[in-house]
Amino acid sequence: MTTVTCIGAGASGTLLAWHLHAAGFSGRTILVDPHEGFGAAYSTSECRHLLNVPAANMGASEEDKASFWRFLGTQGIEMSPEDFASRLDYGRYLEQLIAPLRASGQVVRIRDRAWGLERRAGFWRVALERRRALESQAVVLVVGNLPPSSLPGGEVVDAACYVDEPWRCRLKEVVAGRSRVLFVGTGLTMVDGVISLADHPEIHMTAISRHGLLPLPWKTQDMMPMRLPEPMPGPRAMLRHLRTLAAGMSSWEPLINAMRPEIQTIWQSWTLLEQGRFLRHALAYWNIHRHRICDAHHALLGRLRATGRLTTAAGHLLGIEQQGGEVLVRWRPRGKTEERSARFDVVVNCTGPASDYRRMRDPLVLNLLGSGNACPHPLGMGLAASPRGELLDARGQLVPGLFALGPPLRGVLFECIAVPDIRKQAALLTRHMVDWLANRPVPASLGNETTGDYPDRRYQMLYDVGL
Repeated sequence: MTTVTCIGAGASGTLLAWHLHAAGFSGRTILVDPHEGFGAAYSTSECRHLLNVPAANMGASEEDKASFWRFLGTQGIEMSPEDFASRLDYGRYLEQLIAPLRASGQVVRIRDRAWGLERRAGFWRVALERRRALESQAVVLVVGNLPPSSLPGGEVVDAACYVDEPWRCRLKEVVAGRSRVLFVGTGLTMVDGVISLADHPEIHMTAISRHGLLPLPWKTQDMMPMRLPEPMPGPRAMLRHLRTLAAGMSSWEPLINAMRPEIQTIWQSWTLLEQGRFLRHALAYWNIHRHRICDAHHALLGRLRATGRLTTAAGHLLGIEQQGGEVLVRWRPRGKTEERSARFDVVVNCTGPASDYRRMRDPLVLNLLGSGNACPHPLGMGLAASPRGELLDARGQLVPGLFALGPPLRGVLFECIAVPDIRKQAALLTRHMVDWLANRPVPASLGNETTGDYPDRRYQMLYDVGL
């Protein structure tokens, strides 16, 4: 049987599996993931954690963007198409989307960790932690957002005082009985954390980031007609162009909304030098304008700041150190030379998902890079790949049957982690994969499994020692 193995079973993996079979793929799709649920974002237990895209634009396909909104209606949840639903409900939508395919055996979900890949005789051999290796014609990396890089000094701070992966814990339970919480980062992850703790008046929250900027409110779904200039300008000239357009508008939000479908085109038109310049000088400002939050959550942040329960600051974190049951935090305020310090009961790492594969010690990443089957993106944003998701090897050549979707493509596509972006990319990749798989041979081994030998003994040793 023709088999596709997806490493990751979150939203990206689920949407890709659904698109593959909706496009007529008659083989089997195996989703491999060590965690339950549909990724950290959609496995939250907090019903107040909301999507950042309106409900009527969260459907699985471009042809039926409103399918999620209609699903809410079948669950007795009445809301406007422009309202923001809970991420918990979106996880339920993904579950019902994939359930018929799992029931028929067309999609199989395995709770295990993939840690190595090896190409043998035209097939990919996927080494698993607890099971025998899988063989498949194609492998897709849909690993989702990776954990954030540890804060300086965080390696030796007790887990009771330091939350390194806030998406995978119940923050209220970690903080219970304590009152001083520091969020390192002021983006969407911090907003989730503040919302989780907002009902506990005894807790004072501080948030610090390099720029100290908070996400802006969504305000409107309107989009203005937009035509990109030709030839495409670089980042500085593009900013001037946008300022000119916004000058004649009563509100800038429709302009940013209109840019959403064009962002990948703009990004790919820039040179690596221009892309790097944008990341250094404009990324923080782009994020708060592009990745906005619902008006109600923005208003909540305003109330908490007004009452003194939430304090924000701009500065560079120098390090954290455990001292008894407290954490001593040192930072340098933005634009200043002197160092400051303060003590907190709990520090929460909200710096966002890591994307520099060159610095990761994950066994699967080590295997991919060490074998030359994958190459880091030169900007430290995911992996080198073609725009439709075909991975490039260390020589810059396409790797047959090895693909990626979602966060691993950040360097190539820039904006590729929101559901509207993922569903477009999944449809594009599906069309290519269905054609590519049509003439692939089927593995001779029965059950698509082989012996339990590791692809490379060097990576087995790294895995055994916890790297």
